[in-house]
Amino acid sequence: MIRLLMIQPENHEICDCDDDALLALARAASCMYLFIGLESFSDASLADAGKRINRVCDYKPLIDRIHRHGIMVQAGIVFGFDSDTKDVFDETLEGLIYK
Repeated sequence: MIRLLMIQPENHEICDCDDDALLALARAASCMYLFIGLESFSDASLADAGKRINRVCDYKPLIDRIHRHGIMVQAGIVFGFDSDTKDVFDETLEGLIYK
């Protein structure tokens, strides 16, 4: 039997993934990955989209916490915000590939 925990965006916020108890329960229920709507690695783009809960400086610690529970992250990234420049692609890759 395959069990999957699905966290739906309309019911949970990105900050819910900062909850070790929730992540432990998700992993115990055989959750293998979570889709996280990071949206952008640009603070200006996040402000344009009204995404006040998403903070670029929180991404790495949040993803590290999820990984410590043995859960993979599928990141939702959006391009084409009004404040995006051609540099958005390199900045996004730099944000996604961290040590």
